[in-house]
Amino acid sequence: MQMQQAKIQSEMQIAQMKSEFETVKQQTEMQIKAREMAGKEEYERWKAELDAATKIMVARIGSNPGVDLPVVEAAAAQITNELGGTILTAMDKIAMMHDQMANMHGDSMQNIGMAMQRLSAPKRIVRGPDGKAIGVEVVS
Repeated sequence: MQMQQAKIQSEMQIAQMKSEFETVKQQTEMQIKAREMAGKEEYERWKAELDAATKIMVARIGSNPGVDLPVVEAAAAQITNELGGTILTAMDKIAMMHDQMANMHGDSMQNIGMAMQRLSAPKRIVRGPDGKAIGVEVVS
């Protein structure tokens, strides 16, 4: 009877650990999705700025069809200088977010590994003063 009770307790503990593992896994997946969405939004904003700058440049060239090539190149250089910092900032933010996601993924994998170790670790029955099984503990 004590063995059955110990078995039931160990099964309950395993079920609880699996539940905790699933909760951590779901939280991590939600965080990763949130970071991906933020990265996509940043990329879309950068893309919109670049498209707008390109349209402005095309409109300027179209409004002055007789403009010399050096004037057009100077305008392109000016636009590049104006947007260069913004583009570099956006690229840096994307790279930083990628690093953060990679770190989060590494942390998640470490947590999963620790949970799996706890699940598969040898266990022993803990008995009370009366000799009855009162719990299960991990043997270290």
